[in-house]
Amino acid sequence: MLASQRKQQILQILAEEKQVMSGDLSQRFSVSEDSIRRDLRELAAEGKLQRVHGGALPVSEAIAPIETRKNVQIASKQSIAQRAVELIQPGQVVIVDGGTTTGEMMRLLPDNLACTVVTHSRGLPSRWWKNRSSR
Repeated sequence: MLASQRKQQILQILAEEKQVMSGDLSQRFSVSEDSIRRDLRELAAEGKLQRVHGGALPVSEAIAPIETRKNVQIASKQSIAQRAVELIQPGQVVIVDGGTTTGEMMRLLPDNLACTVVTHSRGLPSRWWKNRSSR
């Protein structure tokens, strides 16, 4: 079997089984693990799979833009955000990651809540300050 044929079969197996292991593929194709590792390396370089220790996984889908994500499962995000806001007490320091759910949380923070918010996200502080009537 040619290496190109083997690579096509590896991709088919990966699509069906959602993961492949170098040792299993080596036995299945009766070739050395070095040959399989080389195949996996080449397929990863072509963007057709993601290499992991001992094998490979399908390529992860790209993360959707924030404008798309903010309109997905809105009710769930609002529910989570509301619960998070209820946990914040005056005087606390709150560390907030970037994202659509945390963006919703920032939007829901009461104007009169005296707390310190620390974040790496550029968009979250501006959303928060826009909603502050007293600041």
